[in-house]
Amino acid sequence: GFKRVVRDVARGELRLLHGAVEQGRQRCEPPGDLTPLGYFHRVGPFGEAMAALASRGDMAIIGLGVGAAAAYAVPGQRVLFLEIDPEVVHIARTYFSYLGGCRGEVEVRVGDGLASFAPRRVSAVRSSSNSTTGSSTWSNAQPTFRGTAAGGLALAHNGNLTNTDELEAWLATSI
Repeated sequence: GFKRVVRDVARGELRLLHGAVEQGRQRCEPPGDLTPLGYFHRVGPFGEAMAALASRGDMAIIGLGVGAAAAYAVPGQRVLFLEIDPEVVHIARTYFSYLGGCRGEVEVRVGDGLASFAPRRVSAVRSSSNSTTGSSTWSNAQPTFRGTAAGGLALAHNGNLTNTDELEAWLATSI
């Protein structure tokens, strides 16, 4: 699809649009501001889930967008982004500073997210699609947090997942 980076002068933000859908944004001033915005804002479901997982382990994130989720990493934490579109990776690295300013270690893999997700111990898995239905419940994963034997699992997905219980069982035995 058609992707473009636009400067929203009124809001002082740089935005990534994929067609008409916003994939992420970042403040332009001060340069390098790593405050996560929009869906990833610290005061919201994603921010609350990430706060619950602070310093608990590595993160695997399916879908890069502008890389705003990297703002939640702490020193020593690894953040693995799985992105299917190499153009999105180029845009995130070229126009946005979340990846370069990440306090943790960032790795970006290009390919199908679930197919390229090698089991490893992570504290958060986030998946991104462009559907926005539902609410913040485990069965709809918009995003949500659930305690596990490993300490906790945060799951965020902009869609209507129907297999969250199976996903939880798989993650419990795989990470």
